[in-house]
Amino acid sequence: MQCQYTKSDGKQCGAFSVSGSKFCFSHDPASKKKHLRAVKIGGLANKSVAKVVVDPIDLSTSEGLEMLLKDTISRTRQVDANGLMDSKTAYTIGTLVGKLHELHMKSYPEDKLRIIERKEAEIKEQGMRNQQEQELIDQNPLEYYRKQQRMLDVIIKAYEREESMKNIMNEKKILKV
Repeated sequence: MQCQYTKSDGKQCGAFSVSGSKFCFSHDPASKKKHLRAVKIGGLANKSVAKVVVDPIDLSTSEGLEMLLKDTISRTRQVDANGLMDSKTAYTIGTLVGKLHELHMKSYPEDKLRIIERKEAEIKEQGMRNQQEQELIDQNPLEYYRKQQRMLDVIIKAYEREESMKNIMNEKKILKV
C-alpha cells in the first residue's frame, strides 16, 4: 500500500507503507525516533572518506582516458555487507559508464558498426514479437488482457514483498546500531 503522507506540494508520498501502518518508514509517527536515528547514522556514514594511492595516468590518449574511467569505476563500485550500494554511488558509476561508452563510440569505429547492427536486429526481432502479440490479442482479447493483468499482479506482489523485506532489514539494522 502506498504511504498516505501528503507532501508540502500537495503530492502523495510515493513510498510503500510499513506493514501495519498507513505510512512509510520516513513518515510514520510511530517510528519517528528510529527514522531520525537512521538519518543521523546515514549522514555520519557519508562523511567518512577513504583515501587511496593511485598511479599517474596519461590522459592525452583515448587508451589513457579509458584506463582512468575503468579504474575509477572499479574503485567506486563498492557495496555494503548486504550487497547493497547507495544511490549516489550507483548514479556516479552510471555516469562514468556512459562516459566510457561515449569514449568507445568516438575511439573505436568498428564498435559503432557492431552496435548499430545489433540494434537493427533487436528492432527487427521486437517487430516480430509485436506481430505475434497482436495476433493473440485479435484471437481472444479478453483472455490476453486477463493474462497481462495476472502477470502484473505477480510482479506487483513480488515488488511489495521485496520492499517489505527491505523495510524489515532496515529496521533491524537501526535497532542494532
